[in-house]
Amino acid sequence: MLSLYWSHTRKLMVKKEDPYIFLVGLGEFSINRKKLTKKIAQTYAYIDQLDKKDYTGIAKYTDLQIRLKTYKELLSKSYSVLNAKKEFKQKHSDTQDQNNLEE
Repeated sequence: MLSLYWSHTRKLMVKKEDPYIFLVGLGEFSINRKKLTKKIAQTYAYIDQLDKKDYTGIAKYTDLQIRLKTYKELLSKSYSVLNAKKEFKQKHSDTQDQNNLEE
């Protein structure tokens, strides 16, 4: 059972579909945006130095383009979730301030 749980968890983390992963009993894990930004820059640099005229270069290029697209989507999702959380906290603190003023 434990092996099945960790294999499922590893697959979730490797797919990188969502910036936040909730694991029962362990909590919520978020992606490190600084490392993801660095990884995007490294991928751009690798794509720039790749020879696209060679057959293996084309295969690597398409794989890297797909990976780069995934990284960019993940980064944008991460920032949108972060902004939504900030807006929610701001609204909640505004309502608390309003309630304190009414009292």
